[in-house]
Amino acid sequence: MMSGLQIRTDLVLEAKENCEAEHEPIRGVKVEEQENREAEIYTTIVTIETENGARAMGKPVGTYITLEAPNMSSPDEDYHAEIAEALAGHIRALMRTEGDKRKSVLVVGLGNREVTPDALGPEVVGNLRITRHMIR
Repeated sequence: MMSGLQIRTDLVLEAKENCEAEHEPIRGVKVEEQENREAEIYTTIVTIETENGARAMGKPVGTYITLEAPNMSSPDEDYHAEIAEALAGHIRALMRTEGDKRKSVLVVGLGNREVTPDALGPEVVGNLRITRHMIR
C-alpha cells in the first residue's frame, strides 16, 4: 500500500479505488458499473471471487453493491420510489438461488442515527421488512 501507509475503509468501493490508484491489477475481483442517467442512480457492483482478491481488497469473498443517488435529499417521492425499486432489484438478484443452495443477504446501513446528516443508512435499514421469504 502507498509508501507503507495502509488506508482503512469500510466501503469496498473505496478500497477498490485505492488499489486502482496504486496501479495494481486486482486479480479475482470483478467490477460492474451501472448508470441510470435519467434517474441519476449510479451502481457499482464489486464481486470478490477469490481468496487472492479478498487479500488484495482487505474484504471477504462476496458481492458488494454501492448505490449512489446524488439527489436523494430532494423531497421528490417519485425519485425516492425509483431509488427504492433499484435497491429492491439488487436485493432480489442477490437472493436468487442456485439449485438447492439457499442464499442469505447482509444489509448494512452505515451512519449515525443520532446525527441527522449521517442517519440515512440506519433509517433505511430500520424501514426494511426482513422475512425468511422473498417479497416481490
